[in-house]
Amino acid sequence: MYSNRKKPMEDERPMSEKKKTGKKVEAAPHVQVSPEKLEAAKAELSKMIEGVQGGEKLLELVEEDAAAFEPLSRAYAIPKDDPSREEEMERCLRRAAGPPMELVRLSCQAIGLHQELLHKGSAMILSDVGTGVILCWGALYGGWLNLKVNTKPMSDRTCAQSLNQEADALVGEYWKIAEQVYESVMEKFS
Repeated sequence: MYSNRKKPMEDERPMSEKKKTGKKVEAAPHVQVSPEKLEAAKAELSKMIEGVQGGEKLLELVEEDAAAFEPLSRAYAIPKDDPSREEEMERCLRRAAGPPMELVRLSCQAIGLHQELLHKGSAMILSDVGTGVILCWGALYGGWLNLKVNTKPMSDRTCAQSLNQEADALVGEYWKIAEQVYESVMEKFS
């Protein structure tokens, strides 16, 4: 009599359990790679790992943004007829514009990293690449919006325009890259 049940594989236990038994587990077929190619791959991997570690900087930016908001909120509370208000507002707005501008820059770097991972990474991480690039896109646009909020009321229009032009150029370039990476991932699953 035949059963609908599939035959169990030789050892279906999770890898963590297999390691405990001391059995040798071969995760991938043996591949020979020339020393030159191995060194080049190590260099590429090191570069990608450094890019991923930029995530720590993103968390620091959250704290910097919160720290910059507090004095800005106090500056907004200064009466409009107070002669020190404009100077204090300008100082606080410049400080508050720093973290979102840096977020825009780091988001672009992260999008570039995802583009590299799409082409050089394993097929096993494709969904991670697609998800990650969409999150980077969200961070890019969030930083851009936050920057615009802080540059609009600036008195120093030269400073505001300089920040906005840099951010506008980066967003104009990297939203397209993020979209291309995401669409490439989706095509592989269609």
